[in-house]
Order: sequence, then C-alpha cells, then structure tokens
Amino acid sequence: MYDPVIVRYRNPRTGDTRDEVLFELSASNFQWEPNDDGATARGGPKSTPKTGHITLMKARMAGGSGQESRIHIRWDDNMIVTEAEATGEFSDWQLPNVGDTMPLYDDGGIRLPGVFELPFQASSGEVVEGIEMGGGGVSGQDIPRTPGDVDGNGCVDDADLLQVLFAFGGQGGAADVNGDGIVDDADLLIVLFNFGTGC
Repeated sequence: MYDPVIVRYRNPRTGDTRDEVLFELSASNFQWEPNDDGATARGGPKSTPKTGHITLMKARMAGGSGQESRIHIRWDDNMIVTEAEATGEFSDWQLPNVGDTMPLYDDGGIRLPGVFELPFQASSGEVVEGIEMGGGGVSGQDIPRTPGDVDGNGCVDDADLLQVLFAFGGQGGAADVNGDGIVDDADLLIVLFNFGTGC
C-alpha cells in the first residue's frame, strides 16, 4: 500500500514545477481500519504471519520549517517487532517495543492518527498547480516492488533468495519474479542482481 499527499508547485515565470510530499503512508502485510479518532493497524491473521512494515510520515512545510513527524514499525515473519519509532507530534503514540509481538488481526492492534492538518505554503513566486492524493488518485495503490523483492517488504534479502530457491522448478507464485510462469535461473538472477536493495 502507498498513500501519499503531494503538492505540485509551479513558477509561472519559468514554468518550472516541483513536488512536495506532505504525507506518506507506506505499508505491507497489515490491516488498516479507520475509527473515530484515527485508525487501527494490525498484523495479518494468525494463520498467515508475514514480514511487514508500516511507515507514516507527515512533513510540516508551512513557513518552510521542514519538520517531520514519523511513525515506523517493522516486524519479521515471526511477527516480532524489529524496528519501532515515533517522532515529532507522534512521539506520544504507544507503539510496541523492539522484541514485542506485533498485534495480530485478532488482537487489539495499534491505534494510529487518522486526522491531522497538513499545512503547506508556496515559496515566493510560486503557485499551487495541484494536489495529488492517494497514489495517483487511487487510495491504497500498491507500491511498485523492487525487482527481486519476493515477500514485498521493501528489502531484497536472504528471505527473498530462500523463497526462490525453495520454489525452484515450480510454476508461478510470488517466487516467479519475472512472471513467466516458472521459477528458474532468471528469477534467481533477478534476486541476486538486486540483493541488498531497499535494506
């Protein structure tokens, strides 16, 4: 999932444009449920634990402060939290600690903010040309995967390599990285050539 809010500015004199990301939510393998004061994030069902992450970033651009507030959680395929941070205006949000179990779908989940202001201000001589919301206008648009990122966690690593090796000779599935219907040398090479990307 990838949900950004992007402001595009234009300089009427030169015609130059620039984009500024005010809000960005990227995530994989979790459930996002809106509620009255925000949203609840949970790992997937207990029967299908998977590596995943949630990163929510809010930039404050009004007055050119450039400050950012960020929530970031990453968990492994045993649903153990490996990274957790909350900064800026999100610093008082209660996240699981590194080493804790990521709350699963059937558990209480993590309450995250769902409504907040996104102030922004054009620089002198610029005008706002438009605002793009939700990944090209589609809320929840998938993030284009890095080639070789079999499990979709944003990092091409040992887990991706193992999935291709264990599925070698099989047909289709996530390990069929190039989508040609068979898991073979071509898929293995894509993982190897991109190994370490996004990690």
